[in-house]
Amino acid sequence: MSGEAKHVSVAIVGGGIAGVWLLRILSDLGINAWLFEAEGLGAGQTLASQGMIHGGLKYQLHAGRDGLGESLAHMPDFWRACLRGQGAVDLRGAETSSDHYYLFSPGGMANRLTAFLGSRMIVGRAEKCSRDYYPEALRHNDFSGSVYQLQDVVLNVPSILNALTSTCAHRCFRGSAKVDGVHNGQITSLFCNGEHITADCYVFCAGAGNDALIADSPLAYVKMQRRPLKQAIVTGDLPALYAHVASPLSGTKPRVTITSHESDAGTTWYLGGALAETGTTRSDPEQVSFTRSELVELFPWLSFDGCTFDTLDIDRAEPDQLSGGLPDSPFVEKVGNAIVCWPTKLTLAPLMADFALSHIKPLIAGNTSSTLPELEVAKIARMPFG
Repeated sequence: MSGEAKHVSVAIVGGGIAGVWLLRILSDLGINAWLFEAEGLGAGQTLASQGMIHGGLKYQLHAGRDGLGESLAHMPDFWRACLRGQGAVDLRGAETSSDHYYLFSPGGMANRLTAFLGSRMIVGRAEKCSRDYYPEALRHNDFSGSVYQLQDVVLNVPSILNALTSTCAHRCFRGSAKVDGVHNGQITSLFCNGEHITADCYVFCAGAGNDALIADSPLAYVKMQRRPLKQAIVTGDLPALYAHVASPLSGTKPRVTITSHESDAGTTWYLGGALAETGTTRSDPEQVSFTRSELVELFPWLSFDGCTFDTLDIDRAEPDQLSGGLPDSPFVEKVGNAIVCWPTKLTLAPLMADFALSHIKPLIAGNTSSTLPELEVAKIARMPFG
């Protein structure tokens, strides 16, 4: 490693969807930027997400989340345009896991769900399905609830990361970066695996890692919260399903949120929603038992006897909220030449990047960079399940 500092216009710390999207946007604009990731691209919240790009309708099933619902409303169309190569970033070559997402209710909530969604049909955010168009898992005669197809799409997240880095992978470095100096309210350098890095602008979008990264920076006053989840993973001979289960039993969240992933072991149902939020109060064996009982109650016509059950603990890291709840929009804060970001949801990473870009551009002096750091190129991390 060279003892001489390497310089770049923008140094990004954190290689989840937020950092990778921002790197791609900057690269497309011709702005010299490097990204530093401690593990692998997408490690942590990004690859542990369910990959849903949704329009926020699920947050409006109950009162109090209209702000977040509106922030999300246009995002499915935005992402679809990118997937067609007609959006802010060309994501042609990336894959979707499903172009359709559903919201369904057990029989007891069908009338309430129909009444709620009826007022929103005119904006095309949900469409009631006839039985012929139900997803396979709900086509049994014993199912008597309502099914709606939402405008949402489910991304294959590794393929999205691959598409985003297709033009800038050589600017993604693996290493644990930390603030190496502060002077007069400005960060003077980073240190990463033996390399000293200077930049016109330093952007921290490392999810849970932001807490430690900004502790010795001018951004130290920005506080972070963690909202844990205990997701459930069920693998076996199951039909693919992408759906929210609406229920008055689960308060402001879908009772269960289901996405599907194929592997040699069969179809994996990856389960979130209220099941995952309340799961943090249960041990792993208790969560497995609870998950099994929920699925048997919701899908009595399916057999789960040959399935394997597992759990995955996730920390959702976000800017601190007085309520302790989910923020309504991406968070971007700037002090001097330092910026800290949280997208709050994978869906909103592009909006977060736009907010950050408005702060970054005035800080760039000459848009120059030195030779690349002598660091290992960061690769896309492995999925934490499946």
